[in-house]
Amino acid sequence: MEGQGLLQKITGIIMTLFTKGGKMKERIYKALLGRYQNQMEEALLTIDALLEGHILPGHEDITGSVDKLLDKVANAKEKMATLRQYYGTN
Repeated sequence: MEGQGLLQKITGIIMTLFTKGGKMKERIYKALLGRYQNQMEEALLTIDALLEGHILPGHEDITGSVDKLLDKVANAKEKMATLRQYYGTN
């Protein structure tokens, strides 16, 4: 039951932020709106890719896959920069 109490406290805080303080309310609204817009765009992209035959059913996490690959690219780029900084000549 302790988890329920914490959940109630968090819910209370969120409701207070939504009902008081215009600036915080506006920031929360904009953050949630952005989140939902991104989720919608991601879902539409996946649907389009499925319908156009670019991916197979069961492999729909295009953005998750791209995100993981971008992490690898960014990590490798950072390592190359560090290698050049400490050991390279260019």
